[in-house]
Amino acid sequence: MATKEDELQLYSHALSPYALKVRCYLLYKELPFTPIYIRPGARGKQLPVGRIVPVLCLGDDCRNESSELGIWLDEQYPDTRPLLAGDRETVLLSDQWVTDRLIPTVFRVLLGHGDSFFTRARKRWSASSALNQTVPGGVSLKFRINHLRFIHRAPFIARLIEQTDLSLSNRELIDTMAIEFEEQLQGGPFLHASDVPTLADLSALPQIIVPRLRGTGDDLLPGQAVRDWVDRMLAQLPNYLELLPDVLVKGR
Repeated sequence: MATKEDELQLYSHALSPYALKVRCYLLYKELPFTPIYIRPGARGKQLPVGRIVPVLCLGDDCRNESSELGIWLDEQYPDTRPLLAGDRETVLLSDQWVTDRLIPTVFRVLLGHGDSFFTRARKRWSASSALNQTVPGGVSLKFRINHLRFIHRAPFIARLIEQTDLSLSNRELIDTMAIEFEEQLQGGPFLHASDVPTLADLSALPQIIVPRLRGTGDDLLPGQAVRDWVDRMLAQLPNYLELLPDVLVKGR
């Protein structure tokens, strides 16, 4: 078992939905950590293990795969608020919905797939600006232009976008996901009718509120049920502004 004095380092991209999940776990558990923002295109050289973000290191023990990192944190810090509260299989099932349904929607909307040329360009330029503001030394103008033109062709991102219903517009997709989200609540205060936030709630929260934090728009999903859930989550996570580095949070 670890203690809060043990050094935690989180390797990530600032807007990576998967890294945001882990950042939310750490904030909920009130575990101090050092964020390390890496340069796209050179991940294998910058990461202590694997080729994908996020990577979380506890001392010399480094691991990846976002949801599994949440489970690992529960094991290492049993005296902090648990992520797997309640029935483990139920929590993991709900978290799988976040992975399979919500996060692909985030990627599609974030990159403006299906939007007009100007909306798509604005969203992609904003995403590359976040990299430029957080990666040490920034990124080149050439990289930012290529990001704007070609990011949707990256195999990993293309696969995620293909997981969404391409017959729906982005607005229709968002409305559909809001309905699914309410179904996932099952009438409870938190996902799968849990009485307390779990891994699944903490995986979902940053995906929904990042537009608000950045000042680029409203929360991702509409509807009173989602808004009430967000309010309950923020009451549990008073340090939620730390989901993003200060430079990316509007007004900080």
